[in-house]
Amino acid sequence: MTEAQEVILQNYKEPSNFGEPSWSPTSTSKMQNLTCGDEVTMYIQIEDEKVKNIAFTGEGCSISIATASILSQELQNKTLNDVLKYSENELIDLLGIELTTSRRNCALISLEAIKEAVRSNIK
Repeated sequence: MTEAQEVILQNYKEPSNFGEPSWSPTSTSKMQNLTCGDEVTMYIQIEDEKVKNIAFTGEGCSISIATASILSQELQNKTLNDVLKYSENELIDLLGIELTTSRRNCALISLEAIKEAVRSNIK
Protein backbone atom coordinates (compact mmCIF):
# COMPACT_ATOMS: atom_id res chain seq x y z
CA MET A 1 0.00 0.00 0.00
CA THR A 2 1.33 3.43 -0.91
CA GLU A 3 1.63 6.28 1.55
CA ALA A 4 -1.22 8.13 -0.20
CA GLN A 5 -3.45 5.06 0.09
CA GLU A 6 -2.61 4.79 3.79
CA VAL A 7 -3.53 8.44 4.35
CA ILE A 8 -6.87 7.90 2.59
CA LEU A 9 -7.59 4.75 4.59
CA GLN A 10 -6.71 6.48 7.88
CA ASN A 11 -8.96 9.46 7.04
CA TYR A 12 -11.76 7.05 6.18
CA LYS A 13 -11.44 4.98 9.36
CA GLU A 14 -10.92 7.97 11.67
CA PRO A 15 -12.08 11.09 9.81
CA SER A 16 -11.08 14.48 11.14
CA ASN A 17 -13.87 16.95 11.89
CA PHE A 18 -16.59 14.31 11.45
CA GLY A 19 -19.91 14.88 13.19
CA GLU A 20 -22.31 17.65 14.00
CA PRO A 21 -20.29 20.73 14.98
CA SER A 22 -20.21 21.96 18.57
CA TRP A 23 -19.93 25.51 17.20
CA SER A 24 -22.61 27.43 15.29
CA PRO A 25 -22.18 27.04 11.52
CA THR A 26 -22.45 30.09 9.33
CA SER A 27 -23.56 27.89 6.45
CA THR A 28 -24.20 24.28 5.52
CA SER A 29 -24.42 22.49 2.20
CA LYS A 30 -25.49 18.94 1.42
CA MET A 31 -24.40 17.14 -1.74
CA GLN A 32 -25.09 13.67 -3.08
CA ASN A 33 -23.46 11.51 -5.68
CA LEU A 34 -26.56 10.13 -7.36
CA THR A 35 -24.55 7.46 -9.14
CA CYS A 36 -23.39 5.65 -6.01
CA GLY A 37 -25.39 7.16 -3.15
CA ASP A 38 -22.53 8.93 -1.34
CA GLU A 39 -23.82 11.86 0.68
CA VAL A 40 -22.00 14.58 2.59
CA THR A 41 -23.10 17.66 4.51
CA MET A 42 -20.42 20.26 5.09
CA TYR A 43 -20.73 22.78 7.91
CA ILE A 44 -18.58 25.91 7.83
CA GLN A 45 -18.05 28.79 10.18
CA ILE A 46 -16.82 31.99 8.58
CA GLU A 47 -15.06 34.75 10.46
CA ASP A 48 -13.20 37.74 9.01
CA GLU A 49 -13.64 36.43 5.44
CA LYS A 50 -11.92 33.15 6.35
CA VAL A 51 -13.13 29.65 7.01
CA LYS A 52 -12.66 29.37 10.74
CA ASN A 53 -14.11 25.86 11.19
CA ILE A 54 -15.24 23.01 8.99
CA ALA A 55 -17.11 19.88 10.03
CA PHE A 56 -18.99 17.25 8.07
CA THR A 57 -21.43 14.39 8.34
CA GLY A 58 -22.39 11.82 5.78
CA GLU A 59 -22.14 8.32 4.48
CA GLY A 60 -20.19 6.99 1.58
CA CYS A 61 -17.23 5.14 0.25
CA SER A 62 -13.69 5.49 1.51
CA ILE A 63 -12.84 8.12 -1.11
CA SER A 64 -15.78 10.42 -0.33
CA ILE A 65 -15.35 10.27 3.47
CA ALA A 66 -11.55 10.51 3.34
CA THR A 67 -11.71 13.47 0.96
CA ALA A 68 -14.16 15.33 3.20
CA SER A 69 -11.83 14.71 6.14
CA ILE A 70 -8.71 15.84 4.26
CA LEU A 71 -10.45 18.93 2.84
CA SER A 72 -11.77 19.88 6.27
CA GLN A 73 -8.16 20.16 7.36
CA GLU A 74 -6.77 21.63 4.13
CA LEU A 75 -9.28 24.46 3.73
CA GLN A 76 -9.59 25.55 7.35
CA ASN A 77 -8.26 29.10 7.85
CA LYS A 78 -8.26 29.76 4.10
CA THR A 79 -9.85 32.91 2.72
CA LEU A 80 -13.23 32.54 1.05
CA ASN A 81 -11.62 33.45 -2.27
CA ASP A 82 -8.96 30.74 -1.83
CA VAL A 83 -11.66 28.16 -1.15
CA LEU A 84 -13.60 29.15 -4.25
CA LYS A 85 -10.44 29.00 -6.37
CA TYR A 86 -9.43 25.58 -5.01
CA SER A 87 -9.50 23.35 -8.08
CA GLU A 88 -10.47 19.77 -8.75
CA ASN A 89 -6.90 19.13 -9.87
CA GLU A 90 -5.50 20.50 -6.59
CA LEU A 91 -7.75 18.08 -4.73
CA ILE A 92 -6.72 15.11 -6.87
CA ASP A 93 -3.05 16.07 -6.40
CA LEU A 94 -3.64 16.30 -2.65
CA LEU A 95 -5.07 12.77 -2.61
CA GLY A 96 -2.05 11.49 -4.50
CA ILE A 97 -3.74 8.61 -6.29
CA GLU A 98 -5.23 7.97 -9.70
CA LEU A 99 -9.02 7.97 -9.70
CA THR A 100 -11.46 6.50 -12.18
CA THR A 101 -14.23 8.80 -13.38
CA SER A 102 -16.72 7.38 -10.89
CA ARG A 103 -14.26 7.61 -7.98
CA ARG A 104 -13.38 11.16 -9.02
CA ASN A 105 -17.05 12.07 -8.58
CA CYS A 106 -16.92 10.55 -5.08
CA ALA A 107 -13.94 12.74 -4.25
CA LEU A 108 -15.46 15.94 -5.58
CA ILE A 109 -18.77 16.04 -3.69
CA SER A 110 -17.20 17.45 -0.51
CA LEU A 111 -15.31 20.14 -2.46
CA GLU A 112 -18.51 21.18 -4.21
CA ALA A 113 -20.39 21.22 -0.89
CA ILE A 114 -17.77 23.46 0.73
CA LYS A 115 -17.78 25.83 -2.23
CA GLU A 116 -21.59 25.99 -2.19
CA ALA A 117 -21.58 26.79 1.53
CA VAL A 118 -19.02 29.58 0.94
CA ARG A 119 -20.93 30.98 -2.06
CA SER A 120 -24.11 31.27 -0.01
CA ASN A 121 -22.27 33.70 2.32
CA ILE A 122 -20.77 36.03 -0.25
CA LYS A 123 -22.69 39.25 -0.49
